Amino acid sequence: MIRQTAGLVIFIVISLIFLNKTVAQKGDFLPSSYEVVWNSPSFDSFDNMPLSGCKGAGANVWMQNETLWLYLAHNGAYSEDETLLKLGAVKIRPVGIPLGKIKDFKQILDLQKAQITISFTAQDETNLNLNLRYVGENLTITAKTSKPVSFDVSYGNWRTTKSEAFSINKNGFSFLHRNQNSNFTLKQAANQNIPENSLDNAVKDRISGGFITARGGLNFVAAGDQTWQKWSGKAFVARTKNSTNHLMVIATGAAKNLQVANLEKHAVELCDEINLNTALEKENKRWKAFWQRSYIKINSDAGANDSAFQIGHNYQLFRYMLACNSEGEFPLKFNGGIFTVEAYGNKKYPHNNEGMSAIKDADPDYRRWGNMFMAQNQRWLGWPAVAGGDDDLMNVSRKFYRDRYTAAKQRAKNLGAEGACFVEPLSLAGLCCVAPNKLGTCNAPHLKYHFVMGLENAWQALCMNSNTNVDIRPDIPWMVDVVRFYDSFYQNKNREKSGKPLNDKEKLVIYPCNGLELTGNATNPVETVAALKAVINGLIKSKDLSIADKSYLTNLQKRIPELPVTTKNGVSILNLADTWEALYNGWELPELYSAWPYRLIGITKPGTAQIGIDTWNSLTPRGDGDPGKLLCKYDYSWMPTLADMAALGLTGEAGKRAIAKLSYQAKASPDLRFTAYFGPGHDWMPDHNWGGSGMVGLQEMLMASDPFGDGKIYLLPAWPKEWDVDFKLYAPKQTIVEASVRQGRVVSLKVTPGERRKDIVINTGFKISDN
Repeated sequence: MIRQTAGLVIFIVISLIFLNKTVAQKGDFLPSSYEVVWNSPSFDSFDNMPLSGCKGAGANVWMQNETLWLYLAHNGAYSEDETLLKLGAVKIRPVGIPLGKIKDFKQILDLQKAQITISFTAQDETNLNLNLRYVGENLTITAKTSKPVSFDVSYGNWRTTKSEAFSINKNGFSFLHRNQNSNFTLKQAANQNIPENSLDNAVKDRISGGFITARGGLNFVAAGDQTWQKWSGKAFVARTKNSTNHLMVIATGAAKNLQVANLEKHAVELCDEINLNTALEKENKRWKAFWQRSYIKINSDAGANDSAFQIGHNYQLFRYMLACNSEGEFPLKFNGGIFTVEAYGNKKYPHNNEGMSAIKDADPDYRRWGNMFMAQNQRWLGWPAVAGGDDDLMNVSRKFYRDRYTAAKQRAKNLGAEGACFVEPLSLAGLCCVAPNKLGTCNAPHLKYHFVMGLENAWQALCMNSNTNVDIRPDIPWMVDVVRFYDSFYQNKNREKSGKPLNDKEKLVIYPCNGLELTGNATNPVETVAALKAVINGLIKSKDLSIADKSYLTNLQKRIPELPVTTKNGVSILNLADTWEALYNGWELPELYSAWPYRLIGITKPGTAQIGIDTWNSLTPRGDGDPGKLLCKYDYSWMPTLADMAALGLTGEAGKRAIAKLSYQAKASPDLRFTAYFGPGHDWMPDHNWGGSGMVGLQEMLMASDPFGDGKIYLLPAWPKEWDVDFKLYAPKQTIVEASVRQGRVVSLKVTPGERRKDIVINTGFKISDN
């Protein structure tokens, strides 16, 4: 399937000047067909469009009953009990003109500028044009009308605790949530033997909220109890002055000891036209750089009825949604990010294998699986940034582990081990948040010894460093200590069992261990062995490793057991583990972690893919779930099947799974209007681990490379020949690959730096352009 020839290298050298120009032009702008255009207003909040800011700020935007609705959000808005809160709701409605049946409605999301425009004509032929756009964490709303009108600006909040505060002054009004204490986190820590000084107590002294103002001022109108959408609460109404040209600004923020006065200051400053234009120009440059940094555009001229076009469109839409957390403080949450809305008991929730049919009405702070950071799900919000070159999005994932490293060391100490132990799942503070015990680990049998996600996050950091040269020196200590924990903890466990730290082959015995959420009391589970092999090798080859740590890891590398292999129907396949005593979550597919993300088999190791393919073909139902259903081969939500098939070079399997994962049909709930609002799958909407796993799989179909392997970059390993594509992605050794493919022919290719051209290996199913 894959070959490299001298002719290919000659083609690249001869064609490079022409091809570079072609690729650069293609990368300048997104296709105009990627705009999202709605020609009718929305029915309710499920019909919203996401508007992305940065540093965690964003909003759900929709037009309903002639009123502009906003659900304001910030990814730093954590409450006293570590719940991610919405900032509140805002309604903006024109006053003084007959509305009723409006006409010529249009709502457009312009991805290139990250802005939403809304236009319509009222019954008296008054034309209204709205433009919404973030400037950093601050939302700007301009309104132009064909005759002078006023707007009622209403703020509403469904929460009634003493943490909520609202105030009015001459410039506008503020809304705040001030965390009253951090007793919830401190109590959890004490119950798990994690001292307060080991905690990253993120909710202590945290304030979130905003300030609303308008050019020309706001006149307070009314306050009182209101029922909005499916919830009731307090509402406050102010009115703008009559004009044909309005500007409203909502400054938002969330941080420890947030400087509340700065919210008002920023809002008022942006009402000045010069300040606003300067800020918008800065935003234009930021978004242009973002879109040019990387992209995947498929069948760009085919139109919205083409499934491959839909895949490329949704890839960009979801990357835009992730971009709200550029330079953020915490990772986005897998179960909705910041773009959740309230739950409706009367909506349709496909893939509701886990009780979604019982969903009842709930306010906009609701999300299934609530407060947890389930790392096996969270990983899908970090991995897309590796090939995308988006460290401004991925760095929060490393920071999350770095800031919780001290608590993880205390947990290892509780277990009588050295190193650092990150359990599954973690709370915001880095504590166990499901069935915790006094040692700080989980009592649930399918999670009791589930420690492997610390290893995967270390591997993710190593891959990002290889692709972009991002500085991971601050992370090396926790990365090494995650490995050290396995060595120390399992030597102790084997000593307790046999009197010796290692087995007779001088190998580490990883027992008792969970194999993801599938195997219980397993010995040497396959994904754990694969993770240790990959991470140790990557750390040893890292230029940032100390001499002492390199010596330690080089010796440990010899003690890591081999991948568990068995025979089935006469062929060798990867096994779940050497042994196991129980099976739990049948959705898991741990065997193919060896192909992706750890690349021990598959495309990047020529000659090794067959054992992965045979393993895939031999799978039978196992563990909990619907009897007789092979759950681990499903594609929705966090399922890794698309990335797995691509990593094994199975083009047909990957193609159909890309359609299932990222086309418009992947918008599982028919009540959701925005096509990249995936889900609900196992979790909540918009399902971020669904979108992230789809992005990674699509990247893997186009390009694969082991950062610590043979140095080769394998192009188009699982790409359907009938899909035209332009892409720009990041590869190991700080390499950028830009290419265009038309009708099964590579028509342009640029590799930066140029010396990496010799390492390009192209799928032999594709022809190479000779012009």
